[in-house]
Amino acid sequence: MRGVKEILLSAVGGAVTGDPFPPGKVPAGAYAFDVAGTLGGATVKLQVQLPDGATWIDLASVTVAGRTPVLLAHYDTIRAVTSGGVGSSITATIAKTGD
Repeated sequence: MRGVKEILLSAVGGAVTGDPFPPGKVPAGAYAFDVAGTLGGATVKLQVQLPDGATWIDLASVTVAGRTPVLLAHYDTIRAVTSGGVGSSITATIAKTGD
């Protein structure tokens, strides 16, 4: 995995409410999905929006802070969502790791 080149989507969440972090469009490529903070049993999911503009599917799901490699196939709209647990100060970031 190459070094991080650009932070493309970053958001900070407070108490876990299930509300999504702001969505953003990113081009195809290899990325690192980083989750930090106190998850407290919460699940953080990286989701991609399907072409219908209404349906979101899970691309990655984590229950502990850390880094997960992900591949995006085309110019996608993505978001991070939280559910369950009693987490606080959760940060979800996606960063391009390749050319």
